[in-house]
Amino acid sequence: MKVLNWNKDRKFYNKMLNLAAPIVIQNLIQSSLSFVDTLIIGGLGVTAIASVGLGNQYLFIIQVLLTGVTGGAAVFTAQLWGKKDIDNINRVTLLSLIIGILLALILSLASFFNSSWIMSIYTKDIAVINCGASYLRFSSLSYVLLAITVTYSSVLRTMGRVKLPTIISVIALSINTVLGYILVYGMFGVHKFGAAGAGLSTLIARLTEMAAMLIIVGKEYKEVLVKIKLITTINLTLVKKFFSLTIPVVITELLWSVGISAYAIAYSSISTDAIASKNIMNTIEGLTWVVFLGIGNACAVIIGNDIGAGNERDALEHSRKFTEISVGLSVAAMVIIIILAKPIVSLFNVPQAVSQFAVKNLYVMAAFMWIRVLNFILLSGLLRSGGDTKYSMAADMISVWFVGVPLAFAAAKLWHLPVYFVYAFASVEEIAKLVLALPRVYSKKWIKNVTEAI
Repeated sequence: MKVLNWNKDRKFYNKMLNLAAPIVIQNLIQSSLSFVDTLIIGGLGVTAIASVGLGNQYLFIIQVLLTGVTGGAAVFTAQLWGKKDIDNINRVTLLSLIIGILLALILSLASFFNSSWIMSIYTKDIAVINCGASYLRFSSLSYVLLAITVTYSSVLRTMGRVKLPTIISVIALSINTVLGYILVYGMFGVHKFGAAGAGLSTLIARLTEMAAMLIIVGKEYKEVLVKIKLITTINLTLVKKFFSLTIPVVITELLWSVGISAYAIAYSSISTDAIASKNIMNTIEGLTWVVFLGIGNACAVIIGNDIGAGNERDALEHSRKFTEISVGLSVAAMVIIIILAKPIVSLFNVPQAVSQFAVKNLYVMAAFMWIRVLNFILLSGLLRSGGDTKYSMAADMISVWFVGVPLAFAAAKLWHLPVYFVYAFASVEEIAKLVLALPRVYSKKWIKNVTEAI
């Protein structure tokens, strides 16, 4: 195996850091929205923490669906940017916007009018259902706003323009934090909304985020600000290729997100304390994961640009470097998580039993960290950027639904194990995923130029 050399590969590392660093900051801020909500809600008790966490499971499905649409589009835009084909980048962006907005609108209406029923899918605790429904009703109004912001962020990212989304995310987090405290606890004479206040502050933050994105894109990056009239210039070949790549990504993200919701149902069958402990772990995991999301996105952009420009040799070399860097950093993250698990969990105002469960959940998360990171780089970074979205879909679907979910429910409902053991059995899906991903990567069949003949 070749040894990474900073001096020799300075150009590659500079490009990786220039792409990854703003993405890391942006994802850190996005994850902090959930972290801040959980910290703010913590003062209302375990029921409130559990309800907001389960309410976010539905939001999570929306987010991954949008990630699927924009992820499929990003395969195109990354390769198109390698060819400097702005016209087709605009057309792909428009298609992504139309689909994303329609999906968000449908799910937003379903959530707004059926929030209690949606909460009852995850838990039978009436107090948790009522509290979570009030949060979900407000937050559901932000889904269409999120679709617009995520689409433009994704397109700009594949073009290497990552600073704008980061700045906008800073604005959104600041608004969400300040308004969250005011609305949840009724400060400065404002009505006390409780858990619903967290949803309302998220809605206002998302609205500001979208408005800022459109204004700045219109001023600084006019070439990617799409116009509706472009729809008449989209040819059938582009549409077919777009859906052939995007649908597998959407299905992958949907089945994976529903799988995560299935895990949440398994955890909720244990106890409310188990749900609360897992939700605390999820917020910490989100903050931990931002580094690897940044590296994975940088990987997809760089390799997509390489393939679009016809540089297959560079794509293979860069894929090796990204894999080695990610594994090394994930091992370091594992050690840090183990050391800091107890101090971080102590920040949450929860009973001792919840705190102990959360710490043990973090230990399990740390143990599987390097495998999960490697899978993310291989499947989302390499295979997707190369246009091999169908194989990536199959690997995800098989590992989640034929390995992880059955083991999680067996551990929770048949063996009646504690939440951290249930989580450990669920994480076995990562081992199955790695077994499926490695042969495909080594075969080099994943490298496909999807921009040809459009």
